[in-house]
Amino acid sequence: MALPGKRASIAGVKNLSAEEQLRQRDEKLQECTLWPKINAGELHKITKQDIDEVFNLFDAEGSGEISLEELMEIKKVEGLQLTGSDLKTLCEDADKEQTGMITSMELFRAITQGELAFNMLKKALNPEALREFKPTVCSINELIDYLREDYEITEALWSLPVTGAIFFSFLIAAVFHFSMANAYKISNLASLGALGQYSSGKVNDVPTLINYLQLTWRPQHYFQDLTLYPPGRYYGNNQVLGGFRLRRTYSDPTPVEQSEHLESVYNPFPLFGVRYYKRGSTKVDDQFLLYHELTDLVNERIENISRSFWLDANTSSLSIDTILLNPMMNSLAFEQVSWTFQPDGYVKYSTSHETLMADPYIDLNIAIADVVFTILIFKVLYRELQQAIPAAKAGLDGIMNYLDIWSTVDWLTISFGLLCISMWGIVVMKVYAVPEVFAQFPTAALDEIVLTNQSYMTELEVNIVASHEQLHDVLEDMFAAAEDVASWHGACRYLAVVYMFILMMKFFNAFRANARTNVVIETLTTSAVDVGHFLMVFMAVFACFAWAAHVFIGGAEQGFSYLLRSLFFRWTSGMSVAKLDDLPWMGWIIGYSYTLFYEFLVSNLILGILFALIFEAYGKVQAASGSPPTMVQQVLESVRKMAATSDYVDAYELMIALEDDDEPAHPALVVTVKSLKHAFVSQGMTIENAEYLIEKASEFAEEMFEEPQLEISDNLNVSVQLRTICLKAIHLSESLMEILKQESRKPQEMRYDAIMQGYDPDDPADVEELIRKQALEEQKDMHSMHVPEVRVVSKAQLTRTDTNMTQSEESAEDTWNDDQLREKVDRVLKIGLDCSADQDDSTRQIEEELNLYQHSTRTSEIFFQQELDDLTALFETCEQGVNELVVCFDGSDLQSIQELPERLHHLYKLARESREALTKPSSSNASSSGSDPLKRLELRISELRKKIDELTSTADAQDEMREALSRVKMSIRELSEEY
Repeated sequence: MALPGKRASIAGVKNLSAEEQLRQRDEKLQECTLWPKINAGELHKITKQDIDEVFNLFDAEGSGEISLEELMEIKKVEGLQLTGSDLKTLCEDADKEQTGMITSMELFRAITQGELAFNMLKKALNPEALREFKPTVCSINELIDYLREDYEITEALWSLPVTGAIFFSFLIAAVFHFSMANAYKISNLASLGALGQYSSGKVNDVPTLINYLQLTWRPQHYFQDLTLYPPGRYYGNNQVLGGFRLRRTYSDPTPVEQSEHLESVYNPFPLFGVRYYKRGSTKVDDQFLLYHELTDLVNERIENISRSFWLDANTSSLSIDTILLNPMMNSLAFEQVSWTFQPDGYVKYSTSHETLMADPYIDLNIAIADVVFTILIFKVLYRELQQAIPAAKAGLDGIMNYLDIWSTVDWLTISFGLLCISMWGIVVMKVYAVPEVFAQFPTAALDEIVLTNQSYMTELEVNIVASHEQLHDVLEDMFAAAEDVASWHGACRYLAVVYMFILMMKFFNAFRANARTNVVIETLTTSAVDVGHFLMVFMAVFACFAWAAHVFIGGAEQGFSYLLRSLFFRWTSGMSVAKLDDLPWMGWIIGYSYTLFYEFLVSNLILGILFALIFEAYGKVQAASGSPPTMVQQVLESVRKMAATSDYVDAYELMIALEDDDEPAHPALVVTVKSLKHAFVSQGMTIENAEYLIEKASEFAEEMFEEPQLEISDNLNVSVQLRTICLKAIHLSESLMEILKQESRKPQEMRYDAIMQGYDPDDPADVEELIRKQALEEQKDMHSMHVPEVRVVSKAQLTRTDTNMTQSEESAEDTWNDDQLREKVDRVLKIGLDCSADQDDSTRQIEEELNLYQHSTRTSEIFFQQELDDLTALFETCEQGVNELVVCFDGSDLQSIQELPERLHHLYKLARESREALTKPSSSNASSSGSDPLKRLELRISELRKKIDELTSTADAQDEMREALSRVKMSIRELSEEY
């Protein structure tokens, strides 16, 4: 039910039009006393009257309820520091039942006890905790972050199909150009050396090497049965071109620096020459074997190699090189079988070959993949130049902002792609140039003689076509050209391998566009630091095991024989049981202990920790990603976005211009629609473009914003403050109770003093005499202490002090002495005796008031004891910490003080009227009131009131404590007004 006064105001408002009512309401709303308290964060000072002042402005009909829509109108208040989320929280707290209507009491509790109060506390501890994001304004950093994020995601999204096209076109080109299947088939020919009558594994010095060449290599490479194979045909369709090259690498003897003792043992006869070999600069010497020559002539040449000491102690290695052409497979192979004479006496056998297409573009369809790959590389280059040129124009800042890990990956993709194209072009040119070199060898003339005679040729028959020196020169050119094109072809293959890993990084960049595919990238990024530290520990442990094996069994196991090789061998395999069984019993124990310890610590425990780190990071990333859109959904959304923003200014140019530290396009830190459009008016930015960018930037900032949590230090700070306030409140309460007890005992002590000194406590005259006597004693004490005097008057004189006498007393203050004091006291007694009859009623009233005061004192003592117990319990509750702070706030009930201002005002009015009625007859004697015990009590209570005010202001952070102290303050005021 509405109040009568309120109805009258409603009747006046109804005489106004609707617009005038709204305007008048808005004007009054701006002046409400509630807003300064909210802006200052002093929610504890908000009273029910403050809430009613705002509530009644909306409740024009006096129904006692307003809607949530009406409550949201408070956002029109200028300077109100409540965000949209604060207002939403306020509505939720006020409308717990979700009826859409709230009462004044619900609004009061929502503001002072709801989540808003807790948010204001967080805001006081951390102003960034309750930040509001508006779609019409953002910061310059938020706009730049949004533009960069949007640009990177868009570029990554559209780079995925481009990267896939580059990958597949490069893969198809590599498959057709390198033809590794043909290379594998031809490489098997090099392994035939292990199968002959004298296998390559038996070669350990020069004589055994000669045996291998005569018994195995020559029969395998010289098939001179013309009924089976044409001249130079090698295992089917593989044609040997020209012949075979035997290349020897050697060096001149060079002395070795060593002690004289070792020198005398190793080389006791220095006159016979130096015996240190294979230590000088490397040289080469070539011999050639024609496939047209008879096998007997070939065997003789091999024998001459041994007899002429062509393979002497200075020889470092021997290789037999062959050029094979297979038109059926369109392949040209350069094969090399070599033996390396190592300083330790071990002869190392190895084979190598490089197979390439004899005609790279025998089918022009193969060139399609090359053309597509080249176009895509130049497309990526064009796109990167579009970004790099504006960045370069912006200066060093633009370049530094442009260069990051992913732009580096893009440039690696471009540079290595162009390098692959260039190297493949060189390979193709060299391949097409090789036939001209091969044509210089008289293959047709030599084959014709062999086929005509149906037998292979002697040395004289060969000289008919050309001399051996001429043929050797041509063969030298042939093998040099074949070796050159093979080396370029091999380098191109290795470059293709490296380029595959660069494309893998390019895929990683593209996968960042979608949150589902970005999980792997984020997992690797998130766990990189932990994995890096893990690898430090792992490598320390693993290196100890590997190098321990190197020292322990390196002399018997080839894999552990070298320090660095032992790391690889330890990872791929371990110690064999046969090797361990050959060790003595101590080595056997160490070996098995080593193996078991390695398997447990490294293979199981440490690697298990690595997997746990990665899976932990994966779980966190997967949980943080939520339910992102699929790749298809993201592509469709990007297409719609591109169609909607096709007329907007290029986002990358905006980002470069905004990031320029020297001449930024928008120097202000706060960006609005108007300022952004003005900054890029020369680029043709529209209002719609600016609104779109700021709105998206604000949404992005809100999405990326993480509400800061209260740290432990903040929680401890609040707890310490509450504890300090509670302890101070308890201390002040105890002091207050002690003062009140002393004041309550003074009337009884005065009565005892009167009895003890022979006065009648019920006789007003005796009481006045006792007061006069005590005043004189106090005056003497004050004189002896040399402090300002205190005038003493009786309570009867308080109401009848003459103004003239007061003035005479004031004029005589400077010459006050004992005689004058006695004379003035006599005059006061005379006046008191004259008006004693009039003071009887006042004396009885004072006695009644004193009795009432004693009763009130006992009641107050009980009350204060209860309050002390309540404060003690409250302090114990506060010590539970900040985790119960919200519960404390929710449990705060401030309804008990909602009528406190009106009650205090009423009591103050009554006390003022009572005092005026009491002091009106003797207002002229006001200056002599210093001896009135009630006046002194009033002064003491005033001091207590000041202390309570100070205590109340100190305890603002705790509503329960403030309520208790306010009740104490109210009781003191009641006592003051009664007496």
